[in-house]
Amino acid sequence: MADEFGPFPVPVAELKNFRTNWVLAAALGPLGIDRFHRGRHITGALKALTLGGAGIWWAADQFSIASGRAVDAQGHPMTGTKPQRILAAALSGVLVAGACTAAAVAALPLASEAGEELSAVIAPPPPQQELLTIASFKVPAGEHTTSEFSANGEEAAFKYTLPGPGYAYLLPAGTATPPKDAEPLFSCFEACTGTVTAVVPAGKYTLLVQTPGEGKISVHQMGVRDPQ
Repeated sequence: MADEFGPFPVPVAELKNFRTNWVLAAALGPLGIDRFHRGRHITGALKALTLGGAGIWWAADQFSIASGRAVDAQGHPMTGTKPQRILAAALSGVLVAGACTAAAVAALPLASEAGEELSAVIAPPPPQQELLTIASFKVPAGEHTTSEFSANGEEAAFKYTLPGPGYAYLLPAGTATPPKDAEPLFSCFEACTGTVTAVVPAGKYTLLVQTPGEGKISVHQMGVRDPQ
């Protein structure tokens, strides 16, 4: 018998305890330590290089070890009782669920920011309007007509500074004098500074200004600033 089948008893390989391997998988699984512990060095290195397969390999190995499917490099199973394996599987579920929740919470701000950037590309918000200066004049003493300026058909603000009594009329471009009984855009009986608003139809205009000294007038309307 001994000559035919070899000496008895047949040497039995020393089996690893699954609990040690499961703890290594749970704590250091992304580094592949559990697979190195089982003698599976190639897959252990791959697991380490991929940081546990981005967490998927790490989670799968925990359940594989707890269920008894994980074996060592020689194909030997690991020792452990059924209650211990059930407990390990339950703890694996808790760990994986916690890791998934933490990853989702961490990724939420990034996903929100990415969504906002994508929305801005797909449907950019309308440009913001602001009050722009569309014309600015220094008016010499006497009665003079300013150069032409264009209005966009919305309300305009006329800011003025006169050194003494004076007035200003808003005229369509090419008009030299105001119509009969026309009201001035503004007038004052002494030096004055102020702002007057008026709805100005779209078109080209000039200002007829009377001032005893050099005055200043600027015209402002809502619009989008040219980035250039």
